[in-house]
Amino acid sequence: MKRTTLLLLSLFFFMLMISGCAEKSENDRVVIGNLAPVEGDLVYDISTIEGATECADLIVMGKINKLIETTVSDETDLPQFLYEVEILKIYYDRHSVLSVKDTVKFSSRSGYMPAIEYAEHMSKSKRGQKFNIAQDDYSSNEYFEFASFGSLAFDIEKTYIMFLDNDSPATSPVYREATYTQMYEISNSNLKQGTTKNISDFSLPELETAIYSAVSNRSGELDDGLTAYLEKQNNQDK
Repeated sequence: MKRTTLLLLSLFFFMLMISGCAEKSENDRVVIGNLAPVEGDLVYDISTIEGATECADLIVMGKINKLIETTVSDETDLPQFLYEVEILKIYYDRHSVLSVKDTVKFSSRSGYMPAIEYAEHMSKSKRGQKFNIAQDDYSSNEYFEFASFGSLAFDIEKTYIMFLDNDSPATSPVYREATYTQMYEISNSNLKQGTTKNISDFSLPELETAIYSAVSNRSGELDDGLTAYLEKQNNQDK
């Protein structure tokens, strides 16, 4: 099904629509701009596979089966998407609780939302009115594309290499991104990465080799949390 998509620009709690010439993509989604903060971390550079692996509790090849629900925060006016992900391959599972063909819930700020539904929310938003965000009339085939921190915008029926985080899956079964930029969409023989969906320098076998190497060298220093790690470092420096 063809659908036209408008791109929503977000920077933490501040949102801004920028003007310019719309550029049609191959799938007929209309992208009108891009603005996203740069990803960083206090300890590891999680824009790398090695850093992302240190921060991940689960690394899988997963297919998004369905969008369970979309909620929009009244405070930030940003949506949160809850997906069901079917696990096709496991590269690393810190808690050793999952198997191939299991499904997990995955919560993300990245995805697609019908423009009509988002406009309904923004029509009541002071931020939306002030900055003229989603204040137009939209057709049923128009969508806003949300992509946080340089991430992909996730979509149903697509397959991804995913670095996920969940400190306690037994008590809280919802996973989140451990990194935004190190997420890969598998499309035919290519890997697409980031909001621009550039073709990755990696082939799938090369990416898998890099992941297995990073897993074998994973220190586990952050497994007890960032606070515990920093306290340990401070004690060692004394």
